[in-house]
Amino acid sequence: GSSAYFPYFSIGAVFDQSATRARLEPAGIHASPLGDYLERLLDFATRSRWGKRPIARVDAFAL
Repeated sequence: GSSAYFPYFSIGAVFDQSATRARLEPAGIHASPLGDYLERLLDFATRSRWGKRPIARVDAFAL
């Protein structure tokens, strides 16, 4: 599962995304919390062997 990757997310880095949010939120675009899509993201990464094995777009959307 994804728990093996949690240490990578505990580094404590903080990124200023205020300019991005200011541009996107008026258009109705909001970033989802990482927990909402982390499992799917890691599934794609492992299936593609971290980019070493191409995955067809149609197969990627099926994940």
